[in-house]
Amino acid sequence: MQQANFMSHSLIRTFAQTFGFPYTETLQELPPLEDNRHLHLGALADFYRHMDGTWHSDNPLANYWLEMETLFLHWVTYPKLPNSWHDWAFSWDRKTKQYLPTQGWREEWAIFGIMFDDSILFADTAAPDSPVYWLITGYGTIENRRLVAPSIAILMQTLLAIYDFECEWRKAGGEFYDEESCDIPSALYSALHDLLQRELPPECAAGFEKAFWG
Repeated sequence: MQQANFMSHSLIRTFAQTFGFPYTETLQELPPLEDNRHLHLGALADFYRHMDGTWHSDNPLANYWLEMETLFLHWVTYPKLPNSWHDWAFSWDRKTKQYLPTQGWREEWAIFGIMFDDSILFADTAAPDSPVYWLITGYGTIENRRLVAPSIAILMQTLLAIYDFECEWRKAGGEFYDEESCDIPSALYSALHDLLQRELPPECAAGFEKAFWG
């Protein structure tokens, strides 16, 4: 069943508590970023405002990972959002031997997730509900971005659904790794595929599957 786009406080709380993020009920004021840099956060703003002070600090321990049996995602901390954006907004030009703006990159794209292979998840904050895209590393990849969720909220709900599914799969004695194929067992992959079809629109389900499981 496809979920609502609205990012409620209860969703943020459940997501944070499930994955060990430092949730606080009281909305925090987001402090100025380094060099007073401005970022378009869209639907991400409320998420970060519900994280406590450790999230906003420069403490290297204030980094958060979603590590499940079937996927990995590094959720970028608030103070490091500008660096993640800058890494993609500018690229090295061999001819001029300097960093130049990446053609096609938009100011409203907020990078908040980094995958194990350094590909990224970003939210298009100029669009309603901040839809989420996946983008692989490498030259000329901006045009190859894939939609993985129609909103930040639905991405979070899908990740929670996968977490719950993994718990049930484990209780049932299911295997997460096939020694023979050195990959996710086919039965598990099929079940995850079906889960995405229930949680996401078809285009997003295909993009999510490609992003996390190839």
